[in-house]
Amino acid sequence: MGKPLTLLALVLLTLPTAATATPWREEPAVAALFRDAGVEGTFVLLDEGSGELRGHNRSRAEQRVSPASTFKIPNTLIGLSLGAVSSVDEVIPYTGGANPFMREWLEPMGLRGAIRVSNVPLYQELARRIGLVPMGTAIQQLGYGNAQIGDDVTTFWLQGPLAISAVEQTRFLTPLAHQSLPFPRSAQQQVAEITVVDSGPGWSLHAKTGWQNAPRAGVGWWVGWVQRDAQITPFALNIAMAGAADAPKREQLGWASLRVLGILPPASAQPAQPDQGTHHHKGNRQGGDAADVPGQTTKTVVGEGGNQSQPGMHGQGGSAAQQHQLDAHQHPDRVGRAEQPLKAGQIDPGHP
Repeated sequence: MGKPLTLLALVLLTLPTAATATPWREEPAVAALFRDAGVEGTFVLLDEGSGELRGHNRSRAEQRVSPASTFKIPNTLIGLSLGAVSSVDEVIPYTGGANPFMREWLEPMGLRGAIRVSNVPLYQELARRIGLVPMGTAIQQLGYGNAQIGDDVTTFWLQGPLAISAVEQTRFLTPLAHQSLPFPRSAQQQVAEITVVDSGPGWSLHAKTGWQNAPRAGVGWWVGWVQRDAQITPFALNIAMAGAADAPKREQLGWASLRVLGILPPASAQPAQPDQGTHHHKGNRQGGDAADVPGQTTKTVVGEGGNQSQPGMHGQGGSAAQQHQLDAHQHPDRVGRAEQPLKAGQIDPGHP
């Protein structure tokens, strides 16, 4: 666990108006990364030492949007805390359609595997086990975004009404990373364990991607925290995405921003470009983020691809030793096809 929060950071996290009250330092180096990439978006981190928010595009950082698959972080925490599952390794049977968006989802798995492949039906089953009222109460306790979940416990993070800003993401992630939330310590420890996406001597990177409105134009997320020795730095990025081609830019810009601000060690390497045709998940790289596809008469979600950071951004290449990640480049047929959350035994009419 990292060092205790400073008094200033604790005060700012508890204020209802913390998003606007917290000092903000605009970082020209981060702005240049977004400008050079031709991307509209925001990046923000909480500097616990100074109590400042540092990043690019404060106005966007304070705008609320659907959390999409980044909600798998609090969903895991709540499920563990309320006993919906006993651990991240308790196997949960598959309850979705006969032809899911990703074949990996068919296998019974625990939350450790489910967050890795962003298993939508499994996390919807977890939400059902938690229940609408307990879920709403827990989200209120977390102070997560607008804390609105409506009347459907399986879609509120995909279709709304739940919404959260990038600044609010960092405010949620800070006490989680410090394991100081009013939830069981063991649950917070397990969330930290399964969200590690990379690590090295003295540091670890915890993160989750998301894509609101996938596969259509929407908002792409990358949120998490870096623990470097005793220092914890929560961060959140979101960008405007026109489609799957923009998906890798989330992690590309996120990694680059964390490096240019000195949060990640210079020697850390972005995930390597996957071998074409590789269909395996190695380590804890997360693929297949889920988001809502609006404009249809039935509630739909899609498995999001394109989480793989590509080498070569601003001279930062990938490493062959890095663990590979499932993405849209490996499964191009999966991009742009929505999966309807069907009942067990039903056939997905959209599956080819």
